[in-house]
Amino acid sequence: MKHLLLSLIMLTGFGLAACSDAENPTASKSAVGLLGDWQSLDDVNYVLKFNTENYREFYENEEMSRDQWQAVNNCDGRQSVDKAAPSYGGFLIWTRETDDRICYVISDWTADSVSFTYAGTTSSYTRVN
Repeated sequence: MKHLLLSLIMLTGFGLAACSDAENPTASKSAVGLLGDWQSLDDVNYVLKFNTENYREFYENEEMSRDQWQAVNNCDGRQSVDKAAPSYGGFLIWTRETDDRICYVISDWTADSVSFTYAGTTSSYTRVN
């Protein structure tokens, strides 16, 4: 039931985004807007893939890492929020429960592009799926 509800929410979000006439529509800052494939603007061979369970990195179509992820309000307080929350400002990634969490700030986000900042470095991506 939980997966069905999340799927319906995602489909509704994608449907609403597809109907927008805005040139650079603001993305829903929820997992609905972040789910999918994102290609690096710096290196077209590098792709991030978000689904409800995992954050995966690919280089030249080879999976380089598979981590868990969790939405947070911001990286300072790291207060976790549900991935379907209406808004969040970052996300944590980790491989195993005992690992330290790495927090990425979502520094810019539209329906078709996103930028993440970690340790003073910003990486930008465009949606490919």
